[in-house]
Amino acid sequence: MQPGLYSVGDDTTVYGTTRLNEDGTYFDYGENEEVVGGGTWRTAEDELCFDPEGEGDEEQERCWTNEPAGEDGSFRTTRDDGSQSYVVTSIAEETDSSSETIAAE
Repeated sequence: MQPGLYSVGDDTTVYGTTRLNEDGTYFDYGENEEVVGGGTWRTAEDELCFDPEGEGDEEQERCWTNEPAGEDGSFRTTRDDGSQSYVVTSIAEETDSSSETIAAE
């Protein structure tokens, strides 16, 4: 997976969004785009691993295996112990083309 913004859900419902940053951090967003979690992420062989901030049982690193992307670019990801599975879809982000024009002048 590459840095970017992704929706996470099942075949019919989006539960939230996750932003993967280039510096290895991530943020999870709830329904009203408020930050509801975050931590660090990394890739390891064919897995994507998330280590949420905190030390509790729910804040331990979890790794996921991604299936090949479908025609629409979405894919299913499954936790390494098989206990959870979600559909992940990349969200296209708008860029500010006016700043690119100014920088090019």
